[in-house]
Amino acid sequence: MQYAMLVLLLLAACGGEVQYPGMDEPLLIDKGSLHLGNVPPPPDADPGTDGAATDLAVTDVELPASVAGVGESRTLNGRVAEAAYAIAVQLAGAATAAYGSGYWVVPVDGVDPQYPGERTWTFAATFGHKAPIGMARIRIAGVGADGGLGPSRDVNLCISPDYPDNLNACDPTLQPPALVVQLQWDRDVDLDLEVVRPDGTLLSNKGGTAADGKSLLPGKLDTDGLAGCKSDPRRTENAFWNDKPAKGIYAVQARLFSACSQTSVRFVVRALLRQAGEQPGTWQQVEVARWTGTLLAAQADGGSGPALLIGNLELP
Repeated sequence: MQYAMLVLLLLAACGGEVQYPGMDEPLLIDKGSLHLGNVPPPPDADPGTDGAATDLAVTDVELPASVAGVGESRTLNGRVAEAAYAIAVQLAGAATAAYGSGYWVVPVDGVDPQYPGERTWTFAATFGHKAPIGMARIRIAGVGADGGLGPSRDVNLCISPDYPDNLNACDPTLQPPALVVQLQWDRDVDLDLEVVRPDGTLLSNKGGTAADGKSLLPGKLDTDGLAGCKSDPRRTENAFWNDKPAKGIYAVQARLFSACSQTSVRFVVRALLRQAGEQPGTWQQVEVARWTGTLLAAQADGGSGPALLIGNLELP
């Protein structure tokens, strides 16, 4: 109890605490408080940080998966020197620069009986819509009783976009899909992306597919977002072609299958094409079209009637 009270006092005393939940931060921590400022890079990355208190050293970091998508969460755990009352967590780029308006302070747990002199910690990190795409680092440092930071430690990971890219954002030598059409929306409704191919066949999660739900024709859909009005924070559907699609006009449509008690929904649709990268042997995805619009609850049709034509994408 006494230790818990000390943690609360520490969090209250740390200067510069941000008075909002930080929902626009690139990194969101489920049980942390956001503080202004940056966590300095590890001493070996910046010799000017060698004076950090080593009695606050982070001794172990475990990240189960080294790839996370925008909107996804990953749980990290580890240990820090016993003198630490909390840990500071911030997202950094592939270089030493930090992202976001500040760092998260997370209370540590008790002393680990298997590692005398060290406390354990754990937290769930969610990568927000402002998270940088590509290689990044989660930077962690111990926090002392006076709010001072110990030497930081970085753990590398790849942050992938919320559309299929075959990890091209982290390794440009990996070939992304030839075409991606993405639909995103702002409220919990069952909104569907549809694409009519040049030959007139339909690509949709609720029709135009084989009996097993998988398309027998070129082009795939990755998910049926909010199907049955089940909440999904991503609110995204992606149609993609790994190989170059047939030339012709692709009609991009949106269908409000169910309004799910919402009055309206705003959406954006964009198309990305695979192109050669700036360096030999590399690839990139380039946005070639973007459309925005609004659908009203009265336009929900449960799958009957014509879908809303968003735009036509002509491929050579």
